[in-house]
Amino acid sequence: MKLAIKTLRKLAQSYSGRAPLPVREIARDHMKWLHSMHHRKLAREAISPVSLLELGDYVRDHPVPLSAPLVLISQVERSGGTLLSQLFDGHPQVAAYPHELRFGFLETDLWPAIDLSQSADDLFMSLIDLKMRKLAKRGFKKGATGEAKKFLLSPRVQHAIFCRQIEIDRPTSARHVFDYFFTGFFNAWLDYQGGPLDAKAHITAFAPRLADDADSVSRFFDCYPDGYLIQIIRSPETWLASAVRHRQTSRNDQSAAALLDAWKESVQAMLLNKKNYGARALIVSFDQLVNDTEKTMRKICDLIGLRYNACLNNPTLNGSVMWANSSFPVAAPGLSKDTARRRVLDAGSIKINTACRALYAAAATEVV
Repeated sequence: MKLAIKTLRKLAQSYSGRAPLPVREIARDHMKWLHSMHHRKLAREAISPVSLLELGDYVRDHPVPLSAPLVLISQVERSGGTLLSQLFDGHPQVAAYPHELRFGFLETDLWPAIDLSQSADDLFMSLIDLKMRKLAKRGFKKGATGEAKKFLLSPRVQHAIFCRQIEIDRPTSARHVFDYFFTGFFNAWLDYQGGPLDAKAHITAFAPRLADDADSVSRFFDCYPDGYLIQIIRSPETWLASAVRHRQTSRNDQSAAALLDAWKESVQAMLLNKKNYGARALIVSFDQLVNDTEKTMRKICDLIGLRYNACLNNPTLNGSVMWANSSFPVAAPGLSKDTARRRVLDAGSIKINTACRALYAAAATEVV
């Protein structure tokens, strides 16, 4: 078709001024028609499913590598993990994983043991969180208030990037596998607004309860000896009120005593992790994080080697301000400073025993 257009153009030009007017007009009309048909053909190709595959192939073959160390936030849920992960979101040196970090489908709150003999496809299936697909379809939302945020992640592209990297350079360690996993995730996040991935000093992610398991913490630090573990300590009174109120947790039908057992397990794990991993394990006060956010975030930045940025004072997702993931109603998006929750429980419901108070006091001496 291109050849026909060129021929007609030359014919119209050669006859210009010499051929009868109808001949010149016919040549020009045919040239316009062929141009129109060629344009329509290219437009059909551009909007065909093949073009989507071509886009995915391009992203697969040209990913920006992401091999930064991981800062893992982990403790019992309802302690501020979502808040801290969203405070990191806007920082230009941080690639912030947007949802809870859960692996596979069998033991989602444990750090996986990587089998390097597995195929690329099997490794990917052991790591992918299928909830990401649901979030991409319906939008991202945390808590009972606020609107769902657009979240354009393509698991197909993520899988393609992961497998292609393993095809090119077979991993020799679990760290390589996670580097490929996070590279695939952030490159397949098609509307990611966090800036260049090659400028990231850290990846941050929140994984509830993972740090309560000593073997999981050991595997994490084996994989990320340059990483950090941040655990948030919340007073047993305010934590219990939030946990009792929460209506989407697996602990929903448990008694207050059983809930407090989960809180104690988490705080005991914090103290053990601090003893075992020293400066790589940080304990952060929930009250200080909420009520003196800037000071707390500056301390964290100093300890993990991150440049402080004012964006660390406001929770966001992909740069968009988020509503608090609270068990209680909140009036506006952004950071909610209302942590006085004991008022919602009956006086007899709060039975904080001596062991809880002693644990809280011990953990308070270790906060940053």
